[in-house]
Amino acid sequence: MELTGAGTVKLTGDQRSEVTELVEDFKLGSTGGRIRFDYNETNAGETTVVGNTTADHTWNNDAAGDSSWSNADNWDVDDVPNDVDTVYINIADSNCQINTGTDAVCDGLQVGKDTGTCYLDITGGTLKVSPYTVPRNFVIGNRPAATGVVNISGGTTDVEADMLVGYNGTGTLNVSGGTLNVGGRLFVPAGVGTGTVNLTGGTINAGADIANVCNEAALMAARKDRKAVIRQDFLDAVDRIIGGLEKKNKIISKEEK
Repeated sequence: MELTGAGTVKLTGDQRSEVTELVEDFKLGSTGGRIRFDYNETNAGETTVVGNTTADHTWNNDAAGDSSWSNADNWDVDDVPNDVDTVYINIADSNCQINTGTDAVCDGLQVGKDTGTCYLDITGGTLKVSPYTVPRNFVIGNRPAATGVVNISGGTTDVEADMLVGYNGTGTLNVSGGTLNVGGRLFVPAGVGTGTVNLTGGTINAGADIANVCNEAALMAARKDRKAVIRQDFLDAVDRIIGGLEKKNKIISKEEK
């Protein structure tokens, strides 16, 4: 049995153990991929196997003079990612571009996975990072030797899970236009890495408190004549938004008592 591309196979009877063995032995599908299957006695006793054998797409920028996401020649499998594919943009000094008219989708996304400085520029169109099976995140700067830079100047970017700016590497998120919606949590940084968010325009929606914290952090950086928001700005913004303004006078008034 082999699934080529995305497809569905129905087997007679309960074949779950056989399917599991095939998946573990890498016999199901020509290039690996993501497989899910189920057995339902009420459905004529069939085991339904649904799979996609091109679940990982790596940016190679092979299309001469065209760095657009929508060009199949720019991906290692010569196919544009779909909503079940995990995407890696991992070529140093190469800009993957999502422009007006492009509807980009993927299951998970890493910009700057292993080494070098990698870029994703979103000037228009849409990008939807939507977990297909288990939650998969949008990671900018994954490993210590990697740097990821995401520039958003237009369009709409929807991240249904978490967005991690600086995981173990260095991550930079520049938002000068467009809309970024984060359904999960926005981490800056996420792990032991370094994360920076520069918000000079556009909109970041990541829950009311997080949006307010981002805006407050940007204001704090501006008050200190910094062009970039640093970690301390976010920490101070959290204290101000969640805890309220700092009290300069430690004496409690009669009204407060």
